[in-house]
Order: sequence, then C-alpha cells, then structure tokens
Amino acid sequence: VTGLVPPAAALDELHDFGKSLATGLCKLPGLKPIVSFPKWGRDITPDQPDIAIGVVHGRNVLKPFQGSPRQVFSELISVQSLFCPQTNAGVMWVLDSGHSPGGQNLTEGAAKLLKVSLTPSGAGGRLDRLYTFPRSVLPPTGYLNDVRVDGKGFAYITDSSSGSILVLSLASGKSHVWTDERMRVHLERGEKFQIGEKDMSFLPAHVDGIAYSKFDDMLYWKPVVRSSLFGITAQHVRDAFEIQEACAATNHDSCANSSAGMSSLVHDVKNMGKLGFHDGLDADLQGNIYLTDLEQGSIQCLARNGTLSWVTEQKAMNFPDCVIAAEGSVFVLTTQVHLMPFLNDGTDLRQDGNKLLRFAVPSHAVVPMGKLEAALSGTSGFPMAMPAVPELSVPEQLACAARILASTGYALDVAGHITVAHDGIPGAMWSTPYGVWWRDMTSEDMLVVSGDGQVLEGSWDVTPAIAIHTELHRSRPDAKVVLHNHPYYGSLLAAMHEVPDIADQQACMFDGDIVLFDEYTGGIDNPTDGQYLASRIGNATAILLANHGVLIVGETVQQVAYRAATFERTCRLHYDTLAAGRAPKVVPKSTRNMLKRSLNSISVDNFWRGEVRRLLRTEPDVLGALGREDVPETCSASR
Repeated sequence: VTGLVPPAAALDELHDFGKSLATGLCKLPGLKPIVSFPKWGRDITPDQPDIAIGVVHGRNVLKPFQGSPRQVFSELISVQSLFCPQTNAGVMWVLDSGHSPGGQNLTEGAAKLLKVSLTPSGAGGRLDRLYTFPRSVLPPTGYLNDVRVDGKGFAYITDSSSGSILVLSLASGKSHVWTDERMRVHLERGEKFQIGEKDMSFLPAHVDGIAYSKFDDMLYWKPVVRSSLFGITAQHVRDAFEIQEACAATNHDSCANSSAGMSSLVHDVKNMGKLGFHDGLDADLQGNIYLTDLEQGSIQCLARNGTLSWVTEQKAMNFPDCVIAAEGSVFVLTTQVHLMPFLNDGTDLRQDGNKLLRFAVPSHAVVPMGKLEAALSGTSGFPMAMPAVPELSVPEQLACAARILASTGYALDVAGHITVAHDGIPGAMWSTPYGVWWRDMTSEDMLVVSGDGQVLEGSWDVTPAIAIHTELHRSRPDAKVVLHNHPYYGSLLAAMHEVPDIADQQACMFDGDIVLFDEYTGGIDNPTDGQYLASRIGNATAILLANHGVLIVGETVQQVAYRAATFERTCRLHYDTLAAGRAPKVVPKSTRNMLKRSLNSISVDNFWRGEVRRLLRTEPDVLGALGREDVPETCSASR
C-alpha cells in the first residue's frame, strides 16, 4: 500500500441504521439507495427490521421495497447481497442465502438468486426470473454471500462457507461449482488478522467479496481471512463452464481428463498481491477496484495501473463491510461485526450506529482513461468512422481470409485449412477444401463438413487432418474458428521448439496465450489424436505444433485472420532478433493487458477492413467466378 492519497475523501453520511445490519447495497443513477438485511438468527442479529429489502429516503427514513409478486418477496429468508449493474439501469439482482450462517442446514430451493426489474422510481420492482441451485453445487451447509453479473450471460456467486464460487448460466439456469484453494482461508507464517485489539484470525471466512470489471472482463475475489487478492479473465471461466456443460451432456472422451472444465481454471488465476484483510470489493467502469480494509477502517483503491492506496482516512469506519462504485462515487455499508455480542462473550461493544456512507474518489487516486481504453470500455465512440466493406457470408469470409493470409506467408502449396462452426447445423462446420491453394480459393469452393469429418456439401474433399478441427470445436466454446498452416517463420520456431517472446506491441495480443505442443508423431488424422491435442493446449490462441506448423484459434474469421498474420510477424521478429545475436527485450507485463484487448478487437476490424478492400479491388473473383455486383468500386465511410 503506497499510503493515503492526499487529500482524503470526505465521507457523507446518508443513513444511520442503528444496530440493524445492512449487508447488500444497490445504487442506480437517479434512484435512492436500496439495502438488504440478512437474518442471522435472533441470537446474533436481534435488531434486524422485519423487512428483507429497504429503500433509503434520508438519514432517518427507510421504507420497505415493494416487490411483486408479494408472496415471493415476503418469503425471502436471508438477503445477504444485492447487485445493480451500472451499465444495465433498471435491473437489480437479489441474493437470498436461504438460511443463517452456522444455522440449520439449507432446504432444497431455499437459496436463490432473483432478477428484478425496478420501477421507474426505484421504490419497487417485478420479479423477472428466479434461480435455485442443486445439491451438486450448493451443499446443505453452504452460505451464498455475494454476487456479480457480467453482462455476458453469467453470474458469479461466492459460497463463503464452502470456499467456492458458483458459476450460473443466466440463459439455461444451470450452474457449476468452481473450487480453488485460493478461495479458502489462509494465513501465512507471522500473519494475523486484527482489528484494533481484537484478533479475528479465527473467523472461518472463506471467499466472500467478489467484483467484476466490465472494463477488462476481469473477475476478482478474496477470502476475508487471507491477505491476497485473486483475479482471472472471466472469459476463461465462461469457456470452462461451457466445456463442463458439454462434458455433462455428452460424456465425450475428451472429458476423461480431470483437468477439463472448471478444474482447468487453476492455471489461469492471477495473484494480484497481498493487500490486507477485506470483506467487500467492487469495480468501477474504468477498471479500478475498491476494497474495504477491515484492519485500517478505510477504503483502498487498486488503480488500473496496479497502484494501491487508501482513499479515505484510516480508522474513519468501523468494519466497512460492503462497497460499491456508482454514479462517480463510492458507497459503503459499515456493520461493526467485530463489536457485536456473538463475538465478544455476549457483550455489545458498539457505541455508534451502522452507517451508509458515500464519498467521491479523489481524481488523483485513479488512472484516467486514454482514448483506446475509453473505446474498449464502451464509453466513447472511437473510431467514429471507418471505410465500409460489404457484409460477407461465411464462405466469402473464408475465401478472403485464405487469400489475405497467402500473401503474408501462409502459402505452402495445398497445406492449410480453416474451419468455422456452422450456426445452422449442430456439430457441423464450414471448411476450406483440400487441394485448392489458398491464393486461388473462392467462396464457391467452400465445404460443409459434419462433426465426424464427412463432407455434407461441396465439390471438393476435406483435409485428412480435419480431426484437429472437429475436436477443438467440440472441446472449446471459444474455438468458433480454427486455422492450421505451415507459414515459414512459425514453422521455423516450431522446428526449434522455441516459443516467441512478447517483445513488441503487436505480440501483446498473444500475452499468456501461446503454447508449444512439443510432441510430433506425424500428422493428426484421427479423433483420438485430435482429442489429445485439444487436451494439451488449454485455452491458447496461438499454438506451435513441434516440427510441424501453427494452429490459430478464435471467435471470428476476422479475428483469426489477424491473429494468424500477426503471429507469423511475431515469430519472424523473434527469430531475427536471435539471428542478430541479441536476446529479445520483452514488453513489461504491466502494459500488456490494454494492448491485448485493443489488438484483439479494434485492430482486428482495422486489419480486416483494409485487407478486404484491397482484395476486392484487385481480386474480385474471390467472391465467385463473376464477383458480386453489390460490391462498390470505392467504399464510402461507415459510421
């Protein structure tokens, strides 16, 4: 911690709850704060109000939230958390833990997550959907503590009793449990969790607070009694969920590997550093993380550039419990848990009321967004205009990608194949044909191939190595597009078993996503070998196949084409640096993330538009023998 960022933020008291314990908080633009009151049993929380959810109307005014249907809201048991996405105004997520921590075991369906559409005034809302959790993911002793929703179809819920995170598909309602040792209590030698004179190290408080940053698609979590903060790219979690679902549905051979699905995430977790002991955390729209520092009675800010500082005076709060970033401010609920009778031999040490506080973050405590960062976060319209290209079908995209890449080194006679998962035929894929050189391909040459590699549509044969594609499509949800070829510099490094360094700006698009498959037993021409390859390469997007060539994976043809061209350039730069007798100087890790996101999104569009415009001017037959009449000779700006 670098220290307090002067001047300290001034705290504005919005409500005094007395001895009532509010742990969930929702604040949407223009609406009153909404809070929730968990029920931990009369012996622990005798001062709780009768209502489960309330709307704060002032320092001393709290009104019941008017939920509909009334019966559902009146039967809520212990609402531990609320979450209101700042980018989806009007929606509130309500997490009912279903029992008190350490109390009677959960009954089936008692723990639940509610999606609620708020009324325009925010005084009430209508239930849109209710989710429950099977015993296979939530044991009878589990306690759901906090929730975040990513806007990409998934919710992440901490189980602080079991030390796990539940991952929920909002579309299907299915959930899987994600366990990791780093979600559990852990004190290193010499560490002690202490608030004032009270040693709190005994608390069995596993993973509790959770935060999702829309800015960089990062998910963060922290056990209360553990000093390290952990994070993971949420896309890895979503991909692992889909693999777990596919395994559960098909019992496919590739699922026999115990490291498949949610278990595979153990390698993707990042330790963000030892920050202290915290309960709540949240992310703002700029990717800054706020944490409730329990020992110091303050709020910490982990800025996007990794700088950590206190942004409020230390000891200004008694047990800051819940924190959310909203409306350019930070809101905090204090609970004084450490002073309550159940932790002090029946003596109530609280001398003040529990508070709802607000403060504005000092501008110098966070990192302002640059132009690219603003575009990536969706808060700017950059780029405002780009030259247009026609809308292309999948066969047309494949033909364009093949010719574009042939001009960048992917041109070893008939070698190479690209497939795209078929939206209209389950398990099937579009494929480039075998025997036609990439520089000669047209959209009319493309095939439709079944999930077992048989040609369903088209005049040509399919590659003998189609099992590379069938098994990757089957095992990886993100592998919508799979490309294999033998470009010179990629093949050169593959022959050397040499993985290129992240040594220039463009290479940052592959940060953490390059692997070497270091076994060569000939071509991969059967499903067993394809399954084995898929099990070895994890979530990599650029794969060097030893003594063979390269494999590129992505979500769109455009993205894979740009990745393929950039990877060959990355391999060439690496080899040329070695040939010059110099060791490459890598790009600092702290600067790679934003570049990686930009290169995999904005730069993809720039590359594709430019290459397709050039191709359609010089080789219009790529779209068929006569080209397409609707392709303009010159392209106007697209806004």
